[in-house]
Amino acid sequence: MSQPRPSSPDKLSSAIDKAWSELQGFLSSITPAQASRQDATGWTIKDQVTHMAVWEASVAMLFRGGRQHDALGIDEAFYLAIGLGHLLGPRRPTEKDASFDQINEGIKTRHQDLPLSEALTMMSEAHNGLMINARSLTEANLQTTVSDFFPLAPRGDVRTMATFIFDNTADHYLEHLQWMKDLVDRAA
Repeated sequence: MSQPRPSSPDKLSSAIDKAWSELQGFLSSITPAQASRQDATGWTIKDQVTHMAVWEASVAMLFRGGRQHDALGIDEAFYLAIGLGHLLGPRRPTEKDASFDQINEGIKTRHQDLPLSEALTMMSEAHNGLMINARSLTEANLQTTVSDFFPLAPRGDVRTMATFIFDNTADHYLEHLQWMKDLVDRAA
């Protein structure tokens, strides 16, 4: 979806809250059958929910002093060797990045048997856990790089905290929301 990244705490919180509300409104309107419908690559709306939850939990993990790769369910060597190259720098990862595809397929596989209700709870808990910390950030914190803010983040992560938080919340929700709406519309 890629939109301007808010740099003030209030604007960031507002953008996240707005996107979260839109996502939750959609998710509350679909049926379990719609949530289980697969796209051409085998992904369901439920898979998208667990995907977003795990990525958001991986950011919350950093606030708790943990390592993002642990929350993603991948080993550190893979994270550093394959995933890290796409995480650093001014460019945002795309769905075409092979390393992200591998990470995302792993997330999907690990959570494929999770019922929709549990996936929604998982997403809500990840969101609430992250937002407690994100709402405490100052404008100066938001301009700090990820590697400077988090002691256990990879040392070359030059994204600002504002970009990092926004990309793993509001922007991510809206990106997947469009995909989910398209899937429901195609089946109608």
